[in-house]
Amino acid sequence: MAGYNFLYLAIFGKKDQIWLDIICFETHYKAKSNSKICFVPDQKLKTSPSKLKTNTMSNIINYLQITLDTTLPYFELSEKDLAKSYAPGKWNIRELLHHITDAELVLRERICRGLAHPGQVVYGFHQDDCANNMDYETRPMEVSKNLLIATRASILHLAKRFYESRGDQQYVHSETGLRMVKEEFDKVVWHNEHHLKQIEQAIGN
Repeated sequence: MAGYNFLYLAIFGKKDQIWLDIICFETHYKAKSNSKICFVPDQKLKTSPSKLKTNTMSNIINYLQITLDTTLPYFELSEKDLAKSYAPGKWNIRELLHHITDAELVLRERICRGLAHPGQVVYGFHQDDCANNMDYETRPMEVSKNLLIATRASILHLAKRFYESRGDQQYVHSETGLRMVKEEFDKVVWHNEHHLKQIEQAIGN
C-alpha cells in the first residue's frame, strides 16, 4: 500500500462470529515521538514527577516500589473511608483501588505482548466498563490487594530484566497507535501516582 509504512491485520473469532481489524499507519507516523513521564528517585513520593529527557531502570524500579508501598495501606481503610470520593460524582476510594489493580493487569499484558511479539495489535481498556460490570462495589478489598502485589512484583521483575535492554520494542494500541514497552512501564508509575493523589484528596474531604 503506497503511502503507508505499517499494515496490521488482525482476525478474531468467537463462536460463529469472525471480524477483522485493519490498522494502517502513515509513513510519517514512525517519526513521531510520544512524550514520556520520567521520575527522579527519592525516599518519598513526589507531588508530581519530574520530566527528564531520558529515564533509567533505577528510577523506574524505585518509583514502582514507592507507589506500591504508598498504595497498599489504603486497602485497609474502614468501610466509611473507602466510600469517600475526591469530588461529587467521581469514583470513591474503593473503586479507585480496584481500578488501579485492574489497570495494572492491562498494563502488564501490554508490556508482555510488546516483549514477546513486537508489532502486534493490542486493544484498548475501557475503565468505565470495568467499573460498571466487574463488581467494584462488593469485590473484597483483599482480592484486589493481593492481585496488585503479585502483578507489581511481576512488573518489577520485567523492568529489571528488560526496561533498558528491550524497552524500545513496540506494539500497536488500537486507539493511540505505536507504543513502546518502556512507555508502559512509565505509565504504571504515572497511573498509580495519579490515583494516589485522588485518594489522598478523598481522605481529606
